[in-house]
Amino acid sequence: MRASADTVSSAGNLLSAWARGRRQLTPWAYPWLRALAILRFTIGLFLTGLGAWMVSDGHPEWAALPLGGAALHFAIAYLDVTAARAALRRA
Repeated sequence: MRASADTVSSAGNLLSAWARGRRQLTPWAYPWLRALAILRFTIGLFLTGLGAWMVSDGHPEWAALPLGGAALHFAIAYLDVTAARAALRRA
């Protein structure tokens, strides 16, 4: 399946909106964006492991909670990395 132009442009709009929101931080906070993204990736990995353990232990319905949280952390971490790159180019 090919992504339509609307889907691609809306994804670009989301990234630019996230980056604009992150740029409203004070200038001393820019270096911390990458550290925050690394922390979110680490939390996402922990939640993925917890969800995998819950599935292997026989609780797949409860495993949806940490796996959903992991997906959310990975998505926000990706947006933070994108905002950090935009901040570095802008500075």
